[in-house]
Amino acid sequence: MKFGIVGNFQKENFAGAIAALLKKLENASIDYIIDEDVAHYLHGTGDAFSLRKEAVSSIETVFSGSDLIVVLGGDGTMLRFARQAAMTDKPILGVNLGKLGFLAEVSTAELSDCIDEIIHGDYIVSNRLMIECTIQENQDERIFGVNDIVVDRGGLLRVIDVESYVDNDYLSTFKGDGLIISTPTGSTGYSLSCGGPIVAPDTNVLIITPVSPHTLNVRPVIIPAEKSVRIVVHSPETTVQIASDGQLQKRLSTPVELVIRRSNKQVQLIKRKVRSYYDILREKLMWGRDVRVNPVKKSY
Repeated sequence: MKFGIVGNFQKENFAGAIAALLKKLENASIDYIIDEDVAHYLHGTGDAFSLRKEAVSSIETVFSGSDLIVVLGGDGTMLRFARQAAMTDKPILGVNLGKLGFLAEVSTAELSDCIDEIIHGDYIVSNRLMIECTIQENQDERIFGVNDIVVDRGGLLRVIDVESYVDNDYLSTFKGDGLIISTPTGSTGYSLSCGGPIVAPDTNVLIITPVSPHTLNVRPVIIPAEKSVRIVVHSPETTVQIASDGQLQKRLSTPVELVIRRSNKQVQLIKRKVRSYYDILREKLMWGRDVRVNPVKKSY
């Protein structure tokens, strides 16, 4: 088994976390490949990291030449590398160095135990569906999303008109800030903040969530993942923005027609058996917390 190591070295505690990971792998005689940018950062810290030259490689080789990927960072880092892991069909383990850590499976304190579990095959791989978007004017280009694909006005002042279809069945046309097409994994992200439902990650559906619709009659809709979502967007500002996972952004001239559907790629998240999705909901999002029993402490 060979581990690939990538991450966000801008995180404050990155150096300490990766030092602990490398020590654990070396003590267990586990081979690894580390991203050359991460290695360059580590050498620049002045710490005595004894990285073998053959263990340092390009990011492409890290993904193609390893059996699983360890990502050190927060949820944004996980989303960035999860898309790449899906393209190379590699499972991915997140080590949380951020704030929320909803996708990143383990803390630095749990990492050693988790590595032992992986070595002994005592873990779960959670297969998460991805979505992809094609633009009618350029169908050769595909935009992939782990959490969501969002079409919105992109900071412009005036609302846009969003005409939406499920397959070829007309759904709705509304004025508003935009539309979120979310996976179950992304249901606890931007979609949730716009009034969308929490959907268990192993559910085979897509979530359509309007962003600030200028009407009381438009609500989120859940559809089978086998269906496609086609939208036609008009804007008085002549452009709109499309974004994948809040990271990949592109400006499009309007009117523009987009089709979002389930991708044939999927994300494989390594999960520990000791913790369920619902444990994470309660722990990270405080879902179901009764503030009468556990009141939030006042800061004054």
